[in-house]
Amino acid sequence: MNAWKNLPVSMSQLSEKKQCWYVYIIKATNDKLYTGITTDYRRRFNEHLSTNKKAKFFHLTEPEGIIFLRSESSRSSASQLEYQIKRKNKAQKLLLVNSSENQIHKIMRDEL
Repeated sequence: MNAWKNLPVSMSQLSEKKQCWYVYIIKATNDKLYTGITTDYRRRFNEHLSTNKKAKFFHLTEPEGIIFLRSESSRSSASQLEYQIKRKNKAQKLLLVNSSENQIHKIMRDEL
């Protein structure tokens, strides 16, 4: 049995299998900020709205909208950025939201 027969044969096939990770910040109705990572930010936002898959953070408040979005090439880099953001205070997070690091408009425009 050839163990190599199911492997991608070209670099383009390899890149197609690579998954993008997103770091996001959601503003809640109580004006607090929630930071997380996901591979599908639209699905995850809808999960935060639902009753069975929301983060504990949203048991006392409701998500209002995604205000920061940045794509990362790996789960590791997304987790590192998430950790860095979570260590910031609210004022620092809002500076990040208004900075060029926020890719929300580019990502959403590219999806159209």
